[in-house]
Amino acid sequence: QHWFPAGTRDSESRMACSSSPVRTAEGLIVRDLISRGVLPISGDAPKAIIRQAKDRSLAVTIRIGKEGITDSVVSELSDQLGKRGLVKAKANRGMLNGSSERLEAFAALADATGSKLIHSRGNTAVFWSGSS
Repeated sequence: QHWFPAGTRDSESRMACSSSPVRTAEGLIVRDLISRGVLPISGDAPKAIIRQAKDRSLAVTIRIGKEGITDSVVSELSDQLGKRGLVKAKANRGMLNGSSERLEAFAALADATGSKLIHSRGNTAVFWSGSS
């Protein structure tokens, strides 16, 4: 099962994928935030965690390949969050086109794993388990 279709451009598959809206802690639908150009990054993380997330030396440990976000990606991210607490994921170039598509996919991945999206830049996102 795919959480988000890789490389799709037609609106039907996006709408089918987004039929179950992802909500932020404030209850806002992520699609609404993205359409307004607001980045749904968790603001309740400690400053030290945000600093670590933005550090370029944090290695990418999860790659989102041509299959997109699959169950195996979700389970691997969950496992790594349990061990490390802070995990950096990167989508292959061309897999998630457009900033809104990337943000929606990363937000759905965070929701599926029960983690928080701490930092996102380009095709890279950093997730936090919520515990130090």
